[in-house]
Amino acid sequence: MHSIVEMQMEWTISFTKRVLFNASKTYVRQLKKGENTKISRLFTD
Repeated sequence: MHSIVEMQMEWTISFTKRVLFNASKTYVRQLKKGENTKISRLFTD
């Protein structure tokens, strides 16, 4: 199990980017080598 805890007083662009980066890193670390996955789009514009 992975946990990421961060507290901010307000949402900033850099905080949003950091959240997405850390979430991606946590997801990728759970994949097994050679595992075939289909990643769906999580966020839309």
